[in-house]
Amino acid sequence: MSLDEGVYWLKGANGSGKSTLLKSLAGILHFEGDVLLNKLISIKKHKRDYRRLVNFAEAEPIFPEFLTGKELIDMFAEAKGGTNEQKAFYPQTIGLQPYLDQPLGTYSSSMLKKLSLILTFMGKPKLILLDELDILAILVLPHFWWLRWS
Repeated sequence: MSLDEGVYWLKGANGSGKSTLLKSLAGILHFEGDVLLNKLISIKKHKRDYRRLVNFAEAEPIFPEFLTGKELIDMFAEAKGGTNEQKAFYPQTIGLQPYLDQPLGTYSSSMLKKLSLILTFMGKPKLILLDELDILAILVLPHFWWLRWS
């Protein structure tokens, strides 16, 4: 299978395998076969390069409860080559800025999903995989995408 760079979002019935497919494409779950990003980078042969270029937002993210949102964003920004502009713009755009100094254990499910979306766009990923978007995520995606490519 070959995927071109871009944002991919699956919609379907519960239990239809959306999350399993996306986790496989993100390199989280093992599967038989191979995936090529831009017909060049293999998930099997170039694991490190592939994972560096692919970001995934889970439907129900689980993060260490003792970290703050800011700490997690800083970690992901460092790992994915995110910029200070992204670290400031994304939380402000999605309404998470006032809560960044609070431990993640105090975040609601909706706040964790927002944080997951921020992390997914951090850096310059070539492939973004989104699982179970809510309406807010759909509304902010154009803004996130613009900063990603600018």
